[in-house]
Amino acid sequence: MAVYGLATALLGLSIQFVRNLLFGLTGAADAVSTVIRGTACQLNTPDHLRGRMTSVNMLFFMGGPQPGEREAGLVASAFGAPAAIVTGGLATLTSTG
Repeated sequence: MAVYGLATALLGLSIQFVRNLLFGLTGAADAVSTVIRGTACQLNTPDHLRGRMTSVNMLFFMGGPQPGEREAGLVASAFGAPAAIVTGGLATLTSTG
């Protein structure tokens, strides 16, 4: 998650196309993070609770990003898209500590 947050913040600061492509790897970092979290949850949950754990996980996975999306929209409308990207990346980075 820290790589994802840092790459997102750097993407918001970058103005060069080639560098933006490099920081576009944030999607790959997010995918890796998602797989690791899912695997850890599956391996550490007892068999008889696995379905319940998966349903609770899906609730957070589907509903969790919406407050962040709202924040990003408000910041982008007030300060521009780069500011929204940078603050979102920094928020992710600080929450992983």
